[in-house]
Amino acid sequence: MDTKHPQTLLKEHLPLIGVLIGVLIVLASMGVYTNWDAETEFSAAQSIITKGFPYVASGWMIDQAPLAFYMTAPVLHLFGNNYINGVNFVTALGLGCVVLIYILGTILYGKKSGLTAAALFGLVPWQVFMSRIYLIDVPYLFLSLIFVIFGVLAIKQNSDRYLALCGFFFALAFLTKLFSIFLMLPLLLMAGLKGKETGFTLTPKRALIFLIPTIILQTIWYAGFANQHFLGVYFHP
Repeated sequence: MDTKHPQTLLKEHLPLIGVLIGVLIVLASMGVYTNWDAETEFSAAQSIITKGFPYVASGWMIDQAPLAFYMTAPVLHLFGNNYINGVNFVTALGLGCVVLIYILGTILYGKKSGLTAAALFGLVPWQVFMSRIYLIDVPYLFLSLIFVIFGVLAIKQNSDRYLALCGFFFALAFLTKLFSIFLMLPLLLMAGLKGKETGFTLTPKRALIFLIPTIILQTIWYAGFANQHFLGVYFHP
């Protein structure tokens, strides 16, 4: 258990705080962006408050995984049901992604590399733009980075507990946007290369530990609430 004094922790992470302040200044100076996709996805988040499900203007449920809209709805309910608050929520998650990049880089290569990666990532044009528009890309990236961090820890420490956490957050990320599956590729590569050193091997049991949360959540949403079959997201109306 970490018993360090808060001032000590603050001093240790002062460079990261500086990076976050710098990124926040850049993001605040960019204003707020919107386009047709953003307006459609925001209307789905608003629909959570009024109807309980992510409907769009056509009357259909949006053809996207739903978790980001359910994450946004409480923010809109508490702070006001308007587009700016939706974007501010995404901005907060964008700053969270910078922190997660720092954590991931630190785990893999040390604090200096983590800090450099976080600073560069925070100023990448894609990240800056996506943090100031209401799209589900930043929420899914936030959850995806968490599952990657736990996946790296599972491989480095040969831990089923971290693998279970990795699977849980992958399930959440996959229920936010299907693109999260692509972040499994570096984990699989690392498992193949680093696993020989740490003793981590992929077994049927470990595959189930990782996949069960995804199977459960996908089944609950698409076969239950969305009233579709398991692969409903691929065959929506």
